[in-house]
Amino acid sequence: MYGSMVPIYVDAEVGGSLYDAIDLALGREKIEYQGVGEVEKSTTVTCLPPILQFQIVRAQFNRSVGAGYKENAHIELESKIYMDRYVDNDENDFNARRDDYWKWKVELGQAQKKKIELLKKVNNAEMANLIVEG
Repeated sequence: MYGSMVPIYVDAEVGGSLYDAIDLALGREKIEYQGVGEVEKSTTVTCLPPILQFQIVRAQFNRSVGAGYKENAHIELESKIYMDRYVDNDENDFNARRDDYWKWKVELGQAQKKKIELLKKVNNAEMANLIVEG
């Protein structure tokens, strides 16, 4: 795939976890495919090298503005990185666990979005109460 280097693009909305950043490069996502409709695209590693490098790409390009910028979002680095969820494997039990991981990741993302929506509603209600009482 990439050899011994995986480019990791920093996204301020991803969060501060290296795993979240790796998920963007080596994960699963739903895409529209030429008249077929929505399909799942998955990227896996077939064989891990003895030393795997992550290139954290911070220089990015904003197409709407037409200019480059540096992404300064913080990424928390771990002392150990477990790559098992990204490795292609023939074991059915392992693949089932990997499928569960990606399913839970989607569910967690949906729950986090719902939490943000609810917090916005609560903040708007509190602001409305302050205006009415004030």
